[in-house]
Amino acid sequence: MLEIPIKTRPIPYLLVLVIWTVACAPYAANTPAIRNSLSAGDYTGAYDAVQRAARGPSKLLFFLETGLIAHYDGQYAHSNVLLDQAERIADELFTRSLSRELAAFVTSDESRDYRGETYELVFIHYYRALNYWYLGLPENALVECRKANLRLERYTSHDETEFTYKNDAFIHYLTALFYESELEYNDAYVSLRDAEMAYRRYASHFRISAPAELDEDLARVEAELGYAGPPALTALQSRSGNGDLVVFTEIGFISRKIQEEVDIPIYKSDLDRARKGSTRRISHQVRDRHRRGHHHASKVDYWMRIALPTFETPHQDHTPVRVLIGNESVTPSPAQNLDTIARATLEDRSGNIFARTVARALVKLAATKGAEKKSEWLGFLVNMFTAATEKADTRSWVTLPREVRIGRIALPPGEHEIRIQRLDRWGIVTDETVRTIRIEAGRRTFINHRQYS
Repeated sequence: MLEIPIKTRPIPYLLVLVIWTVACAPYAANTPAIRNSLSAGDYTGAYDAVQRAARGPSKLLFFLETGLIAHYDGQYAHSNVLLDQAERIADELFTRSLSRELAAFVTSDESRDYRGETYELVFIHYYRALNYWYLGLPENALVECRKANLRLERYTSHDETEFTYKNDAFIHYLTALFYESELEYNDAYVSLRDAEMAYRRYASHFRISAPAELDEDLARVEAELGYAGPPALTALQSRSGNGDLVVFTEIGFISRKIQEEVDIPIYKSDLDRARKGSTRRISHQVRDRHRRGHHHASKVDYWMRIALPTFETPHQDHTPVRVLIGNESVTPSPAQNLDTIARATLEDRSGNIFARTVARALVKLAATKGAEKKSEWLGFLVNMFTAATEKADTRSWVTLPREVRIGRIALPPGEHEIRIQRLDRWGIVTDETVRTIRIEAGRRTFINHRQYS
């Protein structure tokens, strides 16, 4: 955390910053317009809504959102250009900007350049891999898969926080499917083993089990490598002349971050010690005291209200999805739950966010009390500043899906009409998308489909 002695913060600087901060509308306020346009297939409207929202320190989000919009619009090459720019910005922001950190310390975390959550940066590579595959560039798709987990390892190893999300099982599985499609069985085997181990961690931390097909894939690849008996021709049935269809169904929207206001007790000794020394040490003590859930009422000098990010109530709808091709049908299995991972990531960061927010609030409180001693009017202005700039950072990549499911089906070569259906709790079809696909003998075909609700 950036440490700045309280007494060195000039009040005029704070008043200039409040005007700048209040003038910037929160990114989350534009979430409904972005999502509604995307859900309606109005890609131009979605792009315009993102352009209105993603400015200044939210520049990374502009490229993340528009890159995904371009993907769903079928502009795969353009989507890759946008997502490549997002990747470049994220890498640049990996090294903190001192000026932004200073602004964040005296205003709010929203004034910091948004660097992206790790799961968001990993998912850049999911969309880029699919883009390359659709463009007929499978080697480039594999490069994206390899980069995804390298990025995850890099980001988690350089952070002070002990993260629950350290390995992406879904990306390992996607990598294995791509490798096998290119007949690179050794690499497919390694990725399948990595996926198997990562899903075990998923099961214990996120309650996400491995797709049932993973065991079949592992048995088949082991047979190809001579590790087991005859190949299990459940999916990629090249010997019988069939092809293999893999459908990624992306469900809903990831939960939005919202602001939660919390009142915490501040003792006179807290402020006195903060004036004399490090705000970081005091803020951690206040945080730990809050976690213990008790305080001495007789010692409370001031009830300080702080704003923290949290997630809206989780979406409980487990929408059944069915894929139909002629007389064949398959029910996609859960393979990735970004919503669960996002909540775990925020929980992992919550202690540091709380301490940083308290430290900032102590600075503002000290400035207010100091200003009140000089002038009632000046104290009023500084108090206005502290109220206006106390905002939680609720930014996120809001067009990401809530979860991804995977469905597999073996098909004879030729053109097929595929129907992707959403069902209600009684099994009645509430929505259906019809697509035409071409299957080649002994080859694997990938498609992804988005259901927004």
